[in-house]
Amino acid sequence: MSYYFVNTENKQEGPFLPEELTAHGVNANSFVWREGLTEWVKASDLPELEPYLNSGSSSGPAVPPIPPAAKAQTVEDAPVCDVPKPKSYMVSAIVGMVLGVVPMYYIGILLTLPFGVAGLIYEDRAQTAWRDKRYADMESAASKARIFSLTALFVGIGLWAVLLFILLFFVGSIAAFVPFLFDIF
Repeated sequence: MSYYFVNTENKQEGPFLPEELTAHGVNANSFVWREGLTEWVKASDLPELEPYLNSGSSSGPAVPPIPPAAKAQTVEDAPVCDVPKPKSYMVSAIVGMVLGVVPMYYIGILLTLPFGVAGLIYEDRAQTAWRDKRYADMESAASKARIFSLTALFVGIGLWAVLLFILLFFVGSIAAFVPFLFDIF
């Protein structure tokens, strides 16, 4: 009895008995090789394999036909998402960082940048979760984005208020002191 090797997906498998070929997916167009052949040939070219290829007398159960491919879903068929996109706080985070850094550079970096960057990170997470239809994660990330972004904005506004207060205090003090200087000279 001969043993056969099978070439499926450019990979050699075997050796198999003729009765085992159909169980390994061999059909009339599959390439096989056995001792005595000089090259791979189609299974249909070997007369000794005919009883095993397309007959119902194979030792294994009959394989049912492959079902037709499912209809590909198009954009028109896709269900409409009823969860609205989360509100964006990106502008608040960026404005807060700029407002905090401009009047007092080092203090602004320490006070507004951490809040603004955290707001931007959570903003991105909220948008990604919405796109991936993970709505519980979206709500959590959007809430944190709101808190961090608005904190950066209010701290930035607060730093401007402190700067204006300091300027008005010193300008007022100098203005009150200037007439006294003129009286001395």
